[in-house]
Amino acid sequence: MPCCLCDSHCEDAINLLFECATTSSILHKGGISSPLKRSEGLLDTSSLDFVGALNFLKKKFSIERFTKLCFSWWHIWFARNRVIFANEDFIADIVVMVSERGYIDWIARFADSRYPKIQSESRPVSSPSPQFVYWEPPKREW
Repeated sequence: MPCCLCDSHCEDAINLLFECATTSSILHKGGISSPLKRSEGLLDTSSLDFVGALNFLKKKFSIERFTKLCFSWWHIWFARNRVIFANEDFIADIVVMVSERGYIDWIARFADSRYPKIQSESRPVSSPSPQFVYWEPPKREW
């Protein structure tokens, strides 16, 4: 079955996360260069298994880049599943935005104590302050 995003390769995890043109575009929009750049030495996807690829990238990339890449991949995979199972449209800009927000939220909540390097090298993020929001239905004449 062809990839539901790029419609060019057989769909599998290696295609979706490494070879798919749509994935590459999303990663680029999110400020992440493709993990398959020739200069980084990961060329032959035909012999890759997913776990082996993850271990390679984890060693090769900074913790910041690897974490952001994983957030992006998860959101791409989730959006792809919504296309297939819920017949929803795939909108790349939304995937980029939601992935970026998830990554920033994760840094704000967890990175300062567990990964101080991420907090110090990433752009400043303030923790959200709790606010109560009250909803009222609109007026009848609205």
